[in-house]
Amino acid sequence: MGEVIWGGELYAKKWGGNLLESVDRFHNKLVIIPIKSYIKSKIQEQYRSAESERMSKFIMPNRF
Repeated sequence: MGEVIWGGELYAKKWGGNLLESVDRFHNKLVIIPIKSYIKSKIQEQYRSAESERMSKFIMPNRF
């Protein structure tokens, strides 16, 4: 069985779930472009963190 990387995946879902959806509901789309960009960058950051952790566990399994 494979191990689950909880940290990055859960944080990415938290950033991308309700938060991004609620920002999309604003009527003035021009104003929220920087906010959406920030949220999307946070989501990508968390996915990269989870992938890095997976790679570390694969390369050095005894460390974890």
